[in-house]
Amino acid sequence: MREKGEVNKQMDNWSKCPRCGSNRVQKISKWIYVLTFFAGSGCLIWLGIILPFFWIFIPIFWIIAIVMLFGKDVWQCQDCKYSWKVQKVKKSNDKQESK
Repeated sequence: MREKGEVNKQMDNWSKCPRCGSNRVQKISKWIYVLTFFAGSGCLIWLGIILPFFWIFIPIFWIIAIVMLFGKDVWQCQDCKYSWKVQKVKKSNDKQESK
């Protein structure tokens, strides 16, 4: 069973879809894309054994994967499949000093 504080912490990370307003959103890490491109380059190595033309694309996949390491995570709506970049919310203090 989850503790109440843990559930509240997860709720703070949730966001609504800007397109449809759904709460069914999922954070997609940049590591998923990086691993996908490295796995794709692994497949190209095997294809390159059969067709040497594919060897050209392997360094391209590696470069794209390395560049994606510097990207941001994205949110994706599970209802409309819209994706947007994660925005860090700055919490401002609502306390105002009284004079």
